[in-house]
Order: sequence, then structure tokens, then C-alpha cells
Amino acid sequence: MREIKFRAWDKVNDKMYDWKYLFSFKSVCGLFDNSNLELMQFTGLLDSSGKEIYEGDIVKSNSGYIFFINFDYGS
Repeated sequence: MREIKFRAWDKVNDKMYDWKYLFSFKSVCGLFDNSNLELMQFTGLLDSSGKEIYEGDIVKSNSGYIFFINFDYGS
């Protein structure tokens, strides 16, 4: 079972917020009324350097193909 984590991209300030910040009491109060944030969920996968992969990430495979990570039809 994978760990449930989120991060959010602030489209106005071009800044990424991690899940610890998002779910702190102070930020949760303002999170749901902020349409400038794009919420991204952890996929449970890591890239070759051990970095977490989230929905919305753009990754490049070893063979040079570029992929956009998204949830679609249960996969």
C-alpha cells in the first residue's frame, strides 16, 4: 500500500508546496478556497534517482521518450 501524500503548484507565484506544508493547520484553512493551487498526488513511484513522482509531473525515460504523468481510467 502506497503512502498518501500531496503537493501543490502555485500557478501565480511559480512555487511548489510539499504535503507537510499543505496539511498544516494554517494552510488547510485557506487551501480549499485558493484556485491558484494545482493539487498533485504522489503515485507511489520513484524515479531512477529516488525522487518521488507525482501526478502532473513530466518525466523522460532512459530511451528518450517524454511522458506526462496523470491518472486515467484507474491506472
